[in-house]
Amino acid sequence: MSRIRNKKAALAAAAVLLCFLASLVPIFYVSFFNHPTADDYGYSDLVHSALLGGGGLFGAIRAACSEVGSTYFTWQGTFSAVFLFSLQPGVFSPHLYFLTTFLMVGALSASTVFFCETVFVRWLGCEKNHLVVFAFLILFASIQFVPDRSEAFFWYNGSVYYTFFYSLALLLAALLIRILLAKSARQKVILTVLASFVAFVLGGGNYSTALVTTLLVAFATAAVFRRKNESRWCFFTPLTVLAVSFLVSAAAPGNAVRAAALAGRSLSPAAAVGRSLVCAAGYLRSWSGLPQVALFLSLTPFLYRAAQKCRWRFRRPLAACVLAFCFFASQMAPPFYAMGFAGAGREIDIYYYSYYLLVSFCIFYFCGWLSRRFSQNKPATAIHRILRDKSLAVALTLFVLFLAGCRNFGVTRMTSGDTAFAVRAKTVNAYDAEYRVSLQKLNTEKDVCRISELKTIPDFFKPLKLQSSPDFWVNRQLEHYFGIREVIKKT
Repeated sequence: MSRIRNKKAALAAAAVLLCFLASLVPIFYVSFFNHPTADDYGYSDLVHSALLGGGGLFGAIRAACSEVGSTYFTWQGTFSAVFLFSLQPGVFSPHLYFLTTFLMVGALSASTVFFCETVFVRWLGCEKNHLVVFAFLILFASIQFVPDRSEAFFWYNGSVYYTFFYSLALLLAALLIRILLAKSARQKVILTVLASFVAFVLGGGNYSTALVTTLLVAFATAAVFRRKNESRWCFFTPLTVLAVSFLVSAAAPGNAVRAAALAGRSLSPAAAVGRSLVCAAGYLRSWSGLPQVALFLSLTPFLYRAAQKCRWRFRRPLAACVLAFCFFASQMAPPFYAMGFAGAGREIDIYYYSYYLLVSFCIFYFCGWLSRRFSQNKPATAIHRILRDKSLAVALTLFVLFLAGCRNFGVTRMTSGDTAFAVRAKTVNAYDAEYRVSLQKLNTEKDVCRISELKTIPDFFKPLKLQSSPDFWVNRQLEHYFGIREVIKKT
C-alpha cells in the first residue's frame, strides 16, 4: 500500500508539473510579439544613449545609476526599482523585449518553488512529490487567474516593480528559514550575506512589498530573540539592512514632488489602515471562487500532513488567521495613504499572489490545531479513512470541481486561454506589424514624427498611450529616447 501511495503521489506530481508547463506555452509564445511602451522608454533613455555612444555594459550601468540619482530627487525614491527600470530588455535590442515574460514568470515560479521547498521539504520533512503538487498548483492559479496579466507578465516596467519584487520577498523569507536550519556557522554567514543583499534590493523597491516584508521580518526577528535562538543576530542583520534601505527610499525628496502631483488623493494614516482592512476583506471574498475552493480543498490533505510534522503547538488558530489577514491588508496601506486607492492592476497582482499563501497558511494552522486535538492512539478519523481509501475518487471529484470553476470563470479570461485565442485570431501578429510601422518612423523621422496609436491591441499587451498634445509625458519620453524634436499622435 505504501508503494502504491508513493506511485500515486509521483504520478500526481508529474501530471501537475506537465499541465503547468503546457499552460505556459501560449504565454511564452505571444511574448515574441511584445514591445516596450510608456515608462519602458522613459526610464531607459539614458541607458539607450549610453549604448548608442558605445559605452557598452559598464556605460549602461553608469547611465542606470545616473537615472537613479536623478529620479531620487525629482520623482520617486525606489532606487533599486529605478535601476532595474533603466535596464529593460528592449534597450539592448528591440528583439529582446520578449525576455520580460520569461523573466517575470521565471522569477515568480522559481521563488515560489524555492520558498515551498524550504518550508515543506527542508523544514517539515514532507515528500518532494507533495511539494511539486502544492507549489505548481499555487503557481498555476496565480498565473492563470491573475487580475491584470498585462502588467504582471508582459509590461516590463510594471511587472518588474511588483511581480519581481514580490518574488524577491519570497526569496528573502526562504533564506531566513534556511538560516534557522543551517548546521554550520559558515552556512549561516553565507545565507546572512545573501539575505542582507536581497533585503537591500527589496527596501528600494515598491512600498507595498517593502512594508509588509519589513513587518514580517521584524516579527520573525522578535520571535527568534524571544526564544534566544543562536541565529537571532543573523536575522537582525538583514532586518537592519531592509529597514535602512526602506527609510532611504521613503525619505527621497522626489517622493514629495510625486505626492504634490497627486495632491488631494491621499488619505490620513488611520483612514489608510481602515480602508486597507475593508479592501482586503473584499478581495478575499471576490477571489474565493469555485476554482480557488477546489484548489484549497485539494491542498488540505497535504497541509494536514505537513502540520502534523510541525513542532508548533497551534494553540490560537483564530489569532493566527487574524494576524495573517493583517499582514495581507498591510500591503494596501501605502497606496491608500499616497493615492487614496488600492493601486493599479500591477499592484493588485501581488495582493493576488499573496492571497494563495495567506489562505494556505490559515488552512495549515487550522489543520495543525485539529491534529493536536486528536490523540494519536485513537482510531483514524473519518477524514483519514476517506483520504486513505477513497483518495482517487476525492482527487477526481476535486478536479471536476476545478474544471467547472474554470469554465464558470471563463477560459478566455484565463491567461493561457486569452493568449491562445489571440494567437488563433492573429491579433498578436497585427499588433506586432502595427508597432513595427511606428517603430520605423520613430527611428527615421528626427524632426516631427507623426504616428498613430495602435489599433489592434490584445488584452495582455499595452498601447503606446500617445496623446494629441506633444507635451504629454509619453510623447516626451519617446522624443528623448529616439532623439526626435517632436512626436505627435496622428488622428
